[in-house]
Amino acid sequence: MTHTKLWKQSFLYMKAIKLFVSLSIFAPLSVLACENTIFVCESDSAKSLSLAVCELNGSFYLERFDFENKRQLESATSIELVKSSYHRSLVNEHSASFSINELDVVLSDYRSEELGEIEAALNVIVAQAQQAQTFACEGASYSKLAEIEHSH
Repeated sequence: MTHTKLWKQSFLYMKAIKLFVSLSIFAPLSVLACENTIFVCESDSAKSLSLAVCELNGSFYLERFDFENKRQLESATSIELVKSSYHRSLVNEHSASFSINELDVVLSDYRSEELGEIEAALNVIVAQAQQAQTFACEGASYSKLAEIEHSH
């Protein structure tokens, strides 16, 4: 092979590698194959809520957010998740908050074993313009908020 052919072949390989790397960086936002879904809430109240938050490469994304019977986002969206925890004897509460589309959202995972009774509750509070609605998560809802670090 001549130097020109080698150079062209190398150049094409480099373009292919560059394309692959750029797709692997931006694909998570468009396709989003989450590594770890950390909170899912399904609520069938009069104004239903469906929400899923995941972690991918140390960042948090809102995978799904349907509120007041309408979709709040078209594709997975990066969010700044702020986490806090409260612990006392036999009680653990983990919460995380974020804002999107002028909505303030608080995720809550409460677990208590006080008085010999086990109580567990997952809730989502959605606040907008001085009004807040609380949704009790039910069915296939779950939380892994206890597993993530504070204030990501």
